[in-house]
Amino acid sequence: GLVFPEPGVQVNSIKLGTYGVPQLAVVIIFIVSGLCLDSVSDCLQPKALALGVSLVLFATPLAAWPILHFGTGRVDLTLLEGMALFCVVPTTLSSGVTMVTQAKGNVSLAVLLTTVTNLLGVFTMPWSVSKIFAASVAIEPMDMLFELIWLTLAPLC
Repeated sequence: GLVFPEPGVQVNSIKLGTYGVPQLAVVIIFIVSGLCLDSVSDCLQPKALALGVSLVLFATPLAAWPILHFGTGRVDLTLLEGMALFCVVPTTLSSGVTMVTQAKGNVSLAVLLTTVTNLLGVFTMPWSVSKIFAASVAIEPMDMLFELIWLTLAPLC
């Protein structure tokens, strides 16, 4: 996208109702992921879910601080900020579920973990970003939560 962004810009401009192609792609990905699950009972592992949520929402964002501060002066600041932001943002469906699938892990748990951390991340991410970057972050959690529910949970119903 950096070298040749025009196709992405064109696809992003296509609207179906109020939503664009990227939002519809997320809905389709969640529907397909849900249809591919072997068993819902596979994801009912409270200890694994609690550990995963703790690592994704609390431990990983803590890794952003040393990345941002110890690399300053040695590595381009924009790269450091991108790496720090990557640590703060919850796992995406494409990275979390795809890697677990490739490793022949528990895909049901990965889908649940991704959904839960993204829904909770709406509330934890603004705080984490403001602390790590020492800046005020204006994010409307309820608007973001509504869009996440619409794009990720509604297709599963």
